[in-house]
Amino acid sequence: MQGRKSKLQKTLKCLLESADCFSEEAEVKNDLTYLVKANSFRRTAKEKELEIASVEKEIHAKTALLS
Repeated sequence: MQGRKSKLQKTLKCLLESADCFSEEAEVKNDLTYLVKANSFRRTAKEKELEIASVEKEIHAKTALLS
């Protein structure tokens, strides 16, 4: 579970960094295509955040059972 959470957090970080890069490109090049990509990455990042929260709940539940 911890490994899964760690992978999700790394993926989330990469998605947000990529989204920021695409946003900057959109500003520099005045191209909305980059903005659309950035928004898509941010949407996926929000889904990953929800998945991380779900994994954390599973971890807490299993920890409580073991205590």
